[in-house]
Amino acid sequence: MTVPFQVAGEEASVGNRRSPDDVVDTTLKALARKRPSVVHGRRNAVVATIATRLPERVAITVAERSVRPTDH
Repeated sequence: MTVPFQVAGEEASVGNRRSPDDVVDTTLKALARKRPSVVHGRRNAVVATIATRLPERVAITVAERSVRPTDH
């Protein structure tokens, strides 16, 4: 478990959690392709893309909604 989840608790996890090994693998593949940055996970990539194209307030709202737990 990573430090943020140690602090926030398991209930802070939303969606599919990636293991640290998965994130490291994604990072190493990006470095091998000489990419200066990488975003791990489809949802994270969508939010990151949106954040660069929308007004800041709207991007914050979209990002917050994407990680808010849903009531099922």
